[in-house]
Amino acid sequence: MLGDQFAIGPLNTDRTQVVNGFFSYIFDRTALKGLTLGTGINVQTGIPLSRYLSHPAYLNPGEIPVGGRGSLGRSPLTGSVDMHAEYGRSITEKTRLRVGADLFNIANSRRQLILDQNADVTFGTPNLDFLKGYQNARSIAGYQRPFNARFSVKFEF
Repeated sequence: MLGDQFAIGPLNTDRTQVVNGFFSYIFDRTALKGLTLGTGINVQTGIPLSRYLSHPAYLNPGEIPVGGRGSLGRSPLTGSVDMHAEYGRSITEKTRLRVGADLFNIANSRRQLILDQNADVTFGTPNLDFLKGYQNARSIAGYQRPFNARFSVKFEF
């Protein structure tokens, strides 16, 4: 009745490998003196996929893992590449102005990060979105964030 709820298996957010790389270069001798360029790379394996049923007494969906945790494999590998550029100029001896830009997910990847693993919406009612993109009422957290940018102006004193 409780499926494989007490069986050993990976947790629902377990990622076996995560690789982060951050690289930057500061120009200090050329006409570009004061320019900083950088990149950030993130690659991670998928999360374990399981089949969850509703609890027969409470009727809550997603309570009972059937077949063991991670029995349906893993979601796809995901990753993103970000870029950073910043240029600083001295105004006086003690003041400096910096202008910068951060570009996130420059390839504009829209991969699914989380899949709906609930096999039913309530006890005995099948879920038509089983193993499809997960969305909740407040956000679309099941998908990778699209390309976005952040610009900055800093006055240091």
